[in-house]
Amino acid sequence: MSLLRPRTTKSLWLIAAAIPSAVMLSIAFYLNSVELDEGRREKMVEQARNVASFMDLRLERLLSLTRFCASDPAIVTRMDPTSFLENCGRYAKILDAWVVVVALGDVHQQLFNTRTDAPTVLPSYPRTSELAQLLALESESRATGEPGIAEVFTGKIYTGGIISTGQWLRLSDGREAMLYVGVSSKAISEQLARLAAGGTTIFGLVDPSGRIVARSKDLDKYMFTPAADWLLAAKSEEGTKLTVPGPPQIGGIWDAGFRPLTVASGWMAIAVQPNGGHALLWDFFSLETLLVLAGAVGSGLIIWLYGFRSRSLQTMLASEHARSLAQQQNQNKSKLLATFAHDARAPLVSMIGSLSVMEENKAEALNYLPAVKSSAQSLLQLVDDILELSFLGSGEFSLQPSPVDLRALVNDLLAGVRLEAEAKNLTLKFECDPALPPTVELDRLRLQQVLRNLLTNAIKYTEKGGVTLQIMSGALRNSSVGVTFSVADTGVGIAEADIGRIFREFGRLDRPIDQRETGVGLGLAICKRILKAMGTELTVDSRVGKGTTFSFRIAAAVPRSVGWEVGAHPLSGLTILYAEDESIIRRLTARQLRDAGATVIEAENGQQALDYLQSHLPDLLLLDVQMPVMDGVETIRRLNAMSSDRRYPVFLLTSYISGPAAAEARSLGADEVFTKPVQIHPLAAAVRARRGDSGTNTPSIGGSSEEESQESLLGDNFGILARSGSSSMLDKNVEEFEAQMRAEFAQLEAKIEAGDFLAVRTIAHRCLGVFLVFGALELAKRMKDMENATDLRQQTVIAGQNPGLALLLERTVQRMRTWQA
Repeated sequence: MSLLRPRTTKSLWLIAAAIPSAVMLSIAFYLNSVELDEGRREKMVEQARNVASFMDLRLERLLSLTRFCASDPAIVTRMDPTSFLENCGRYAKILDAWVVVVALGDVHQQLFNTRTDAPTVLPSYPRTSELAQLLALESESRATGEPGIAEVFTGKIYTGGIISTGQWLRLSDGREAMLYVGVSSKAISEQLARLAAGGTTIFGLVDPSGRIVARSKDLDKYMFTPAADWLLAAKSEEGTKLTVPGPPQIGGIWDAGFRPLTVASGWMAIAVQPNGGHALLWDFFSLETLLVLAGAVGSGLIIWLYGFRSRSLQTMLASEHARSLAQQQNQNKSKLLATFAHDARAPLVSMIGSLSVMEENKAEALNYLPAVKSSAQSLLQLVDDILELSFLGSGEFSLQPSPVDLRALVNDLLAGVRLEAEAKNLTLKFECDPALPPTVELDRLRLQQVLRNLLTNAIKYTEKGGVTLQIMSGALRNSSVGVTFSVADTGVGIAEADIGRIFREFGRLDRPIDQRETGVGLGLAICKRILKAMGTELTVDSRVGKGTTFSFRIAAAVPRSVGWEVGAHPLSGLTILYAEDESIIRRLTARQLRDAGATVIEAENGQQALDYLQSHLPDLLLLDVQMPVMDGVETIRRLNAMSSDRRYPVFLLTSYISGPAAAEARSLGADEVFTKPVQIHPLAAAVRARRGDSGTNTPSIGGSSEEESQESLLGDNFGILARSGSSSMLDKNVEEFEAQMRAEFAQLEAKIEAGDFLAVRTIAHRCLGVFLVFGALELAKRMKDMENATDLRQQTVIAGQNPGLALLLERTVQRMRTWQA
């Protein structure tokens, strides 16, 4: 190359710079044709998961009712048909189900049936004509002692399809019996129809025999229709099928998602919709755009390298001193470029090879797309890490603390890496110290960067077990608290001799081929520099083959506020003027603020905000930094010119808290700067801290920590119950629930005083069943503890469970009545 003339050399560099852009643009055009198919797959599998989750919960409730009724003292310890039919019939009605008890022997004889349309004389027929589905369920329950689920059948009284659970038991008179809890396929189908919410997607349920037994649309027409062959072949897997034929009786071409149930082996939840083909799709926020940008970055990097080379040569020719200095710099840069060239070459070779195969064999092109995408992402990550490391060492880096809700921050981070963990069957846990303050002041973006890096590394080097992120809080002293973060994995571990190497730039370890790293070794070096700026350091505790724990401790300021505990509506009573030019961001943020109780006035730029302030006085002015017409900085400057005595705080909401515009806004008097997306509780705490007890324009912030604790009073069962009927029906059920439980508690108190342990156990068991059906978690726990204590005749423990039951019932009922609010 040195023999070529400068003009020729420059031309070759320009040609080389054009190659990444050309390659990435070609890939983008190809990916554009298949992107929509991927979106359809994601949609169908997500809907199938929703149906499977709904059916798992529904069948689990039937199993819970079966266990409850099969252990009812009214048939197990004594024969009290009236009490049994009253107790179990009431709970079965809530589930749109019915309970049947059948004596076992030579003759199938129904003893009890809670259906309102059951005949006066219950059915009786020889056992030789018993349904095969019920015989199989009886055999299974007799062997395991647990309830099971039968394949769908047509009953003797109810002639439609029946989904039934059952459990073998021995009656108080010594006879063997089967207790069945049944629900009609039609009732399940109606619930699936409500879940579908009138959309084009059809939800369905397939039993172990491969028949459609519930369907959100046209059940009567397709009941017991055999499922398609391609679905039966995949009954043990989750997945999607695009452009597949439906069953012969139904026909059509469908997109389908399917997922097996976890509660019932062999059952399958399905979601299908008519196939509408696909069209070309290329949105701005898409993988194609990312690839084009990656190509542009690659081209720009080559041009930068050419410029760097030219400047180095000019410096070397300037003087001997400059030449010596340039040589030293080149030695350092040579290491960087050599490492970059080595790590950039692998993804480029992979992309070129894959594209060649795709060009020669278009039929198998889709098989090589993941390799192309992975190579492009690796190249982009390499460039990002190099730029980040350069910025951290430039001297321009500084921390920008702001109020942060650490619990919300960590939950967002875990959501971002959960798919990676699930792909490797790893557990992902978050353990948080209850003493951690709701809000602390830290550099949110840099803390996210460190934790994300540690979580990604932990998942990358863990093949079995899981990853745990733990936050521990120290004591509050002088408005500051020490917060310890740790990320622990059960991965390959690090030898003690290698620990120092992993923190070096491009510091990678010599591992076996199957454990070799795919990154460039900059992540932990970046974390080390960030934590050093925060006044702390990253410590490592590792054992080879056992796992590794990375930890660091940060001293964080706790915002000073008046009554800073916030509940479900921490911004209640506030009027917020919010200026943001991006309509999507503006709508989403405004909705979050309104959900938190605030009245929100929206503006598209600073000028509109100033126009509103001419005649109105908000409680908070929330501004984006970069806006057309008038940005956030200029708006604050104009406010200062209008008046030096503002009666409301001014907060900035921006994507880059450390940018020059944000710094200028602080110098002009912005009270707080928050990063997007907004965190409601830190925002509310900051508002309260700025307002204090005076100078408010609307009533002060309400809310109570008790409101948050009430979230644990109710579980998923009540949510399903609340959504499965009208609000009037829900109010009626809650009213009956409260009246019955108050009467039960009165009896319970009397029996405890009398020392009647058998009666206490019976009442506690009866109440436990009600609470499980209604999803009243705290009350159910109390009853379970009391029931266990009666078995051991622990009178002191029993008496200790009774105080506070009435108050707990009152709080639970109040939470039920405000559920939809």
